[in-house]
Amino acid sequence: MSLRKKTLLIIAATVLLLMMTLYLLSRSIVSGSFIALETRYAHEEVGRVIRALDDVLTQLLATNGDWSAWDDTCAFLEGTNPEYIVDNMMNATFVNLRLHLMVFVDNSGRVVYEKTVNLETGQEMPMIPSLAQYLAPQSRLVRHATPDSALSGVLMLPEGALLVASRPIVDSEKHGPIRGALIIGRFLDASEIERLAALVHLPVQAYPLHLSKIPVEIEEVRALISKDQPFVVKLLSADSLAGYGLVQDIHGQPGLILRVKLFRDIYQQGEKSIRYFLTFLFAACAILGLVILLLLERIVLSRLAEFYRGVNRIRGANDLSLRLETSGRDEIAALAHAMNDMLTALETSQMLLRKLEKAVETTEVGITITDIDGRIVYVNPADAKMHGYRVDELFGQYANIFAPSAPSTPSEDLPKRHEDFAYWQRERVNIRKDGTEFPVSLISNPITDAHGRPLGKVIVCEDITDRKRAEAELLAAHNELKEKNAQLAELNASKDKFFSIIAHDLRGPFASLISLSEVVLLFLDEYSKEDIRKNMLRIKTSSEAVSALLENLLTWSRLQRGVMKYAPEIMKIRNIVEENIELFSSQSEQKQIALHCLVPPELTAYADFHICTAIIRNLLSNALKFTPAGGRIVVSATQHHAEIVVSVADTGTGISAEDLHKLFRIDVQFTNIGTNGEHGTGLGLKLCKDLVEAQKGRIWVESELGKGTTFRFTLPCHADASEK
Repeated sequence: MSLRKKTLLIIAATVLLLMMTLYLLSRSIVSGSFIALETRYAHEEVGRVIRALDDVLTQLLATNGDWSAWDDTCAFLEGTNPEYIVDNMMNATFVNLRLHLMVFVDNSGRVVYEKTVNLETGQEMPMIPSLAQYLAPQSRLVRHATPDSALSGVLMLPEGALLVASRPIVDSEKHGPIRGALIIGRFLDASEIERLAALVHLPVQAYPLHLSKIPVEIEEVRALISKDQPFVVKLLSADSLAGYGLVQDIHGQPGLILRVKLFRDIYQQGEKSIRYFLTFLFAACAILGLVILLLLERIVLSRLAEFYRGVNRIRGANDLSLRLETSGRDEIAALAHAMNDMLTALETSQMLLRKLEKAVETTEVGITITDIDGRIVYVNPADAKMHGYRVDELFGQYANIFAPSAPSTPSEDLPKRHEDFAYWQRERVNIRKDGTEFPVSLISNPITDAHGRPLGKVIVCEDITDRKRAEAELLAAHNELKEKNAQLAELNASKDKFFSIIAHDLRGPFASLISLSEVVLLFLDEYSKEDIRKNMLRIKTSSEAVSALLENLLTWSRLQRGVMKYAPEIMKIRNIVEENIELFSSQSEQKQIALHCLVPPELTAYADFHICTAIIRNLLSNALKFTPAGGRIVVSATQHHAEIVVSVADTGTGISAEDLHKLFRIDVQFTNIGTNGEHGTGLGLKLCKDLVEAQKGRIWVESELGKGTTFRFTLPCHADASEK
């Protein structure tokens, strides 16, 4: 978007913003003032209605005073004026005074006389039933302390709101003693409301609050109005509103709500004034904006356009030696001079930068430059190649992309805090793009502005793989030499045992392999396929025996030298047993031996999976060798306190009592021939013993010659049991 369009848009937006601001201000200030004035006016009008109601109560008190401070009334209460009722209590008197009732009560609280008149018909009517509870001897309406005492207010009865006034009955001079009390009342009915409305020249409505059903509008007002806030104003429409005033009853409780409907003349006049003001303001702003636009076009925009064309010419030519034309002595001319000075400085800096860039690009040391957030803004080819990236892949990445153990946020590895930007040197392990790790030496220097504020960092990275490899090889050689020296004594002690086992146990299988191979080669042309298959099966069996022997020898050797890794874990024993049974299923089928697993599925132990597999495999292999066809091998396990006891029981040939002590010993060579002529090495049981003891367990055997053998060993249930 051109500067001219932006200027026009800014002026238009400014005018609109000014209009909106002034409109909102006028709405919030002027309209608010008019609304506040309107609300205050509504409060005054409602207050005027309530004061008019108070005047009615004052008139009732005055009327009461004419009757209560009278010698004839005193005589009537004292019983010496029997003609008082006939002479004074006519129905017309009530109609003229607009009184619905008069009650005379003596000092004992006894109602001496009471009369209630219907003002519409002018006829006497029964006493209001609900009034009796307010005529008790201690009632405020009955009990007066002084001759000049007076009480007036609104009494909320089920029959309606009753305006009452009570005074003590005294003589015409208003002197005591008090003979009793005179209570007069007038219902605040529709006719009285109309009279009140005519008095204040306003439409007035009254809503008693003690009734069970009142309009929803009054219910809403009732929730807002209170003794502390006796007036509420509510908008009905754009042309009218309603004011509500709370009238308390004679006991000081909310009695009724007076509603006054008013027209919003003040608000309408305020709205009209705002519209006139905004119309004038819009015209003034439009004229002012047009004048400003013309002046800007002539004085500023045309010259800026020329300046812009000059900058584009230099950019298009990509030649920092070109300069802008300058004329005048104003800010635009000063800007052109400053631009020319900047072009000169850029030309000089560009030449220096090219020299430095050439030096950085050709160095073999990795160099990375980051901003204050730790993002890479420059990386030289050596650093990118060192980490297996292209240069363009690294721009915008965090520098900790090179560090596998660095946190994901740059604030911890390349912190953004100013006080953390300082020179440092360290060694760490970086990671290449392909995931391989290599050691590096890092040197970091901060980049700061003229005021010392950090802008980023320059990080120099050197691959020290060769140095670390040499150090590691030297350390490994030292440790290995130390370890070999320690193992040498142990190996010397056990080499005779190994040599005797290997010499004895490998001689037979290898001799069998050699003889079978010679026979097959000698009679190859004469043998049928079945003869060849049988001889190859014998060769396979001998090879498997040699393989099993070598596997056991290797495992026992690692165990004796202490290089076997022990990684205990919580595991299910049944899974290991079932895997080994599956392993020997083919061999058991050939010998027609049944293999059974009676290990509970939920039973677990804390042991090394591979070690347990080797133990059970050797025990099952041993049982299969010495169990005849039709026999049975059962693997079971039970928990006993903190141990798991695993049993491998067979129905094989058994072991004599005098040979039991020869088992599990490396210094005694004890082997038997299997039921199918299998040869054992004697090393399997020795290996089982060492593997069990490596897991802090025990192994023992129970056997009876001709009835079978049971091998048992223990495993820990959990880690604590293993430590114990």
